Amino acid sequence: MAAEAVDYDDYYDGTLPVPVFPPEATPIGIRDALIEEERGEFVRAYREAMTEATQTFNLDPVLTVLRNYRHIAAVTEEHGPEAYRGLLAKAAEIARTGENPDASTEDDMMALINNGLGRQMYRIVPDAEVIDQIAALPAKALPLFAETIEVPRLVPKNGSLLHSANPDGLREVFFGPGGKLTYLVLEDQREVHLLRLVWAGEVDS
Repeated sequence: MAAEAVDYDDYYDGTLPVPVFPPEATPIGIRDALIEEERGEFVRAYREAMTEATQTFNLDPVLTVLRNYRHIAAVTEEHGPEAYRGLLAKAAEIARTGENPDASTEDDMMALINNGLGRQMYRIVPDAEVIDQIAALPAKALPLFAETIEVPRLVPKNGSLLHSANPDGLREVFFGPGGKLTYLVLEDQREVHLLRLVWAGEVDS
């Protein structure tokens, strides 16, 4: 349903209340929540946006600056200023050197996840035809498929039933602008058998 048009003259004759930002979302609230190193950047960006708004009568640039820096301020408050500075410093060091001296391994991370989800995860059993279909996917579709495969792995019953009258039958999940994965859940074996993969979206040029 389309949003109703707002007559901004109503704000001036008292028909509608003037919108008010919550204190933490005002320019002053945002500025005070930022660390000193980013406070100056915010002030400059806000002043530039305000100057533009006075010339164009368009507040969108101002609201964009407030929205972006409100998010940064919220993250700063969530971590605390010193921890947030540490996060920025670590990111800068990794970007500069290409290495994280405190890094663990992906295997360690996945071991923790698998141990925690061991009783919930299903073993994926792909049909040979599905392997061929994965190999034929365009590059843009591969990240979408990689995300989608977690549905049958973790919550296979979230897939749509192909035949609603058969709760133990084939299920489907969709991804991207033209992807569909069809599978069968074997609950007793905690297995998900991938049987068909279809991609009807754009292909790589």
